[in-house]
Amino acid sequence: KLLSEVVGSDGKLPHLSSQRILELTDKWVNNYIDLTGCIRTPDLMYSFSKLRNLAYIMGKNTFDEFEHSAFRIHSFEKKINNYSKDALHPLEIRLEGIENRPRIILGGIADRIDTYKDGEKTYVRVVDYKTGNVSFKEEYVADGSDIQLPAYLFSVTSEQNKGFFTDKGDVLPGASIYMSAVDT
Repeated sequence: KLLSEVVGSDGKLPHLSSQRILELTDKWVNNYIDLTGCIRTPDLMYSFSKLRNLAYIMGKNTFDEFEHSAFRIHSFEKKINNYSKDALHPLEIRLEGIENRPRIILGGIADRIDTYKDGEKTYVRVVDYKTGNVSFKEEYVADGSDIQLPAYLFSVTSEQNKGFFTDKGDVLPGASIYMSAVDT
């Protein structure tokens, strides 16, 4: 929510001071509390102060990262499934060598999708927000225990989703990253 309020129509984030990011974070958290109609008890406010701190760190890390990136924000919380109206098509895997060739459908919600255009090529990056320390490990993908980001990346860059990003040229996998709320 915080980023969607300040991202430009070109997907760029403006340069914001740490103080301004904190102000936007406070506004977002207070609006959320008001929206839910919660009574602001001390224990609830303590919990929301933790949420505020995480949101600030993630926002600050994202603004810092975009100061050095050619990628631009394309969309937030994009559904990847076969049943939602505005969703991207999920990744389908047909199992070979098994009677009736069953299929596995891998979908979900991509926290953020970024794009980088280079001529007629559009590179796509899928970002997943995490509240703690996290690292991508190739062996976890190889053994199937962490296929979320590669599945999202190859889903969103499939031929059937090309029109979501461009009306001409190639759509290619660029990257998939975890964005941690750990202060860096």
